[in-house]
Amino acid sequence: MSVLEVLRLGLLTIHFLGMAALVGTFLLQLRQSTVSGLRLMLAGAAIRAVSGNALIASNRLQGMEVIETKMVAKLVLATVGVAALFLAAVWT
Repeated sequence: MSVLEVLRLGLLTIHFLGMAALVGTFLLQLRQSTVSGLRLMLAGAAIRAVSGNALIASNRLQGMEVIETKMVAKLVLATVGVAALFLAAVWT
């Protein structure tokens, strides 16, 4: 297993941990019917955005196929999500 493959798998693990922080906090808010934990959601979204871009770079370095249109769309959605969570955290 190459060093880049180990790096890619580590980044994938970090990406999933960001998703757990994002979705877990959201589900906790639904259960409690209160707005709390927005900073944790913001951190999870930021982690996912950064690790997602690093995963794209890792795939390119390994010569794997990367669908540019899909990656740009995901980056735009991640940026909008981080911005929305930042505004919600500031206003709350």
